[in-house]
Amino acid sequence: MPSCLKCGREVEGPDFFCPRCLQNEERDGPAARLKSLFLLARRWQITLGMGLLFVFVLFAGWHFYPFSHTNRIAVPGCFSTIQEGIAAARAGDTILVKPGTYHENIDFMGKSITLRSTRPLDPRIVASTVIQGNGKEPTVRFQNGESAKTVLQGLTITVGELLQDRETGRYYSNRPPVVATGGIIFVASGSAPLIKNNIITSGTAERGGAIYINASSPVISNNTISGNKALWEGGGIYVCAGAKPVINGNIFSNNFAEDGGGIYVQDALPLIRENVMRENTAAYRGGGVMISGSAPEISGNSFEGNSAGECGGGGVLFGSSPLFRQNHFSRNSGGWRGGGALYIALKSAPQLLENTFTGNEASLAKDIWVSIDSSLQGDLQNIDIFYQD
Repeated sequence: MPSCLKCGREVEGPDFFCPRCLQNEERDGPAARLKSLFLLARRWQITLGMGLLFVFVLFAGWHFYPFSHTNRIAVPGCFSTIQEGIAAARAGDTILVKPGTYHENIDFMGKSITLRSTRPLDPRIVASTVIQGNGKEPTVRFQNGESAKTVLQGLTITVGELLQDRETGRYYSNRPPVVATGGIIFVASGSAPLIKNNIITSGTAERGGAIYINASSPVISNNTISGNKALWEGGGIYVCAGAKPVINGNIFSNNFAEDGGGIYVQDALPLIRENVMRENTAAYRGGGVMISGSAPEISGNSFEGNSAGECGGGGVLFGSSPLFRQNHFSRNSGGWRGGGALYIALKSAPQLLENTFTGNEASLAKDIWVSIDSSLQGDLQNIDIFYQD
């Protein structure tokens, strides 16, 4: 029930004054009535103001709360360097890198953000948007537990030139010292970023000329990984320490290492599927891949024209039991020990299902060489296999 504007007593109906105060209003005249109207307006003003304040607080909370929306950060524009953009970014933000060459090494700092070119599916934009590291450390690092919502897309990522020793044939960087692990991209500490649609080239390291993956689960998808070199293992990618990456739909070409020209796997469980492994080289073992102490799935890949100086042009298995399904091995060269396509040794027990072998060559066993302590199961028809006595 409403109350009297003047004395506060309860009143009935639409009146703003009790009967006694109403008589006084009529007696006091227009001045008193004007004062009463002022009191009424003030009451409504307070009520309306409180309502507007409530609406403003709701709007401000929605608009400024850190996770309520995402930003697009332009480089250059908002910031002059990519690392400055990463430092300022919040979860869910996208950093758009305009075409140009950026001479810097970057760290994602554990953030769930997207870093990409302006048009990551346009080959011309990807080729002209370049991050070039200094060669003294990986160009890009994921080492703080980055999540699957961390994305690196549509960039060319590289480093300085590599030189070749004319006497030994080995490659070295013109920016010493050589990076120990991950010439271009380093992934560790349980990180799980999505790395897709990039050109990753001209990296060098002792292990993992292009990418090094340690105890992490990144998705490496639809990249071109070419012209990278490892002084020891994994010209393209080195995978180790229980890592479980998905390596899918990439092109590996013209990568080099002493062992595992394209990919080297040590005590890990990657999924390697639907990649093109073309003309990668190992000085000794495993031109395409080398698998040691592991049981990955290797399916739907094309191994074309890979070579190894010692054995296993397409791949080498040491103490491993992978599944090879629906792969194609063609024109691979296995070196003086043999195994144009695959060299299987040291108690390995792979399974082969629905693979094809054409035009491979080696001094012994055009397709597959199997040691006396290893075994081979699956679809083995129309394959040239040598079993060691």
